[in-house]
Amino acid sequence: MVLLTQKFLVIGKNRQMLLNRLKKRGVGIIKLKILSENRMEITIDKKQSTIFFAICKNMWYNIPLRVGGLLSPFYLLVKKPLIALCVALYFLIAIYGGNLYFGAHYLGDSVYFKPQIEQALKSVGISELSYFTQDKLVKAQLILSKTDGIAFVSLQKWGNKAIIDIKGEVVSPNYVKTYSSDIVANEHMKIIYVAVYSGTQLVNVGDVIDKGDAVVGAYHLINEEKIPCEIIAEVIAECVFEYEYQSRFDISDGTLSHAIAAARLALGDYLVTSYKTEKINENTVKVFLTYNKQICGG
Repeated sequence: MVLLTQKFLVIGKNRQMLLNRLKKRGVGIIKLKILSENRMEITIDKKQSTIFFAICKNMWYNIPLRVGGLLSPFYLLVKKPLIALCVALYFLIAIYGGNLYFGAHYLGDSVYFKPQIEQALKSVGISELSYFTQDKLVKAQLILSKTDGIAFVSLQKWGNKAIIDIKGEVVSPNYVKTYSSDIVANEHMKIIYVAVYSGTQLVNVGDVIDKGDAVVGAYHLINEEKIPCEIIAEVIAECVFEYEYQSRFDISDGTLSHAIAAARLALGDYLVTSYKTEKINENTVKVFLTYNKQICGG
């Protein structure tokens, strides 16, 4: 068995003469492929290449094409290390490139637990540029879930990075309300206070929005991708409540006081910041109460 072969492209006439000379000099032809009248491919034992060149000299133009055989990979390593290195790097990147750890995105309260996170990742074999998988992140998540002060933890693989979302424990969880879907306005309102701790803020103080407009999104934006999350936020808006009051008597200062009191009772337990009235007819008045309404949180 020939362990190392060399393929040549031979260009020239008198093909049979070349074959006869090769046979006479003991050069065995492993494979012969006729391409055209004056072109052919010849594969021989690599060790006989010197004899082959001597026979072809001045009569047949030959081009070495490829080294083959069982030992060809080792030949490339010795003779052409740069090519072999490039090929090896290509396959390494193709196989492992998507699983090299390039760092993490920290969501929620995770930034306050960085030392514990780094320790947990290190304990399962994850460090900068190391090989990492979702299985390793699950093991690190289990370790972090047992850490004091952590109420919720999620580690997800996202390309070459880990998405780490942690919510710290609070004194009384009953006072922290979370929302799993987008928070939207249920009426016309003006935003007067907004604080978003988890989720995506979609309005600012001073914005006037209508019913159905989104206030806080139940997701984090990372590289223009929406990563679902629970909303923890507090939003307060200024709203206007309209109430029509009818009296058996003509509208006067006394009946206006009754109308405003009736409007406050109908509104419920909200902080009224201002009001105005508009007389509709002799016995009817419309009351407008401006009040503060908590959209979420609290």
